[in-house]
Amino acid sequence: MRVLVYLKLQVGVTVLLLLSYGLVLSVASINSVFAQQRTDEVGVTITSPKQGQQVPVGQLTISGTSTDNETTDCQVSVDLNDIKPMQNATATGPGGVSDYSTWEFTYTEAYQLIKEGVNELTSKLTCISNPTNMTKYYSVNVTGIPATQSGGNDFAPSLVPTPSGYFDDGDEEKIVSKKS
Repeated sequence: MRVLVYLKLQVGVTVLLLLSYGLVLSVASINSVFAQQRTDEVGVTITSPKQGQQVPVGQLTISGTSTDNETTDCQVSVDLNDIKPMQNATATGPGGVSDYSTWEFTYTEAYQLIKEGVNELTSKLTCISNPTNMTKYYSVNVTGIPATQSGGNDFAPSLVPTPSGYFDDGDEEKIVSKKS
């Protein structure tokens, strides 16, 4: 009889231990999944201009996306070449003024202009949530070039070859043939 009671007690304890162990693993897995979702889901990117793109010096509008929407408590800010303070971007998402799922910012003289050479554009997504706050950064480097070298048709007059015999009288262009 003692052996039977002992076996039943041992089986009962083993089952209880296995159930407890399984519960601990389940809770740990659930917490891990939620923690992973929170950090993996939060993010911000600059979609324009692209990494390495040449841009004209001076004023520049940048745009981007983030994981924010109208129901989350997040905000996007930007800087240029690590010049502080960071500037608040404008939310342009479909949810209105608090929806930073899409956003934009224009660098102007009031903050900082794009300079000739390499410029680092940084976006920052800050989300206030319980129990912790989340912050994510995203940067691209662009190259500021004088507007006359932007790659379009805006060439400085000295860069455009002039055929011999060409002159501009202000109203129309004329090519004069030379007589030998």
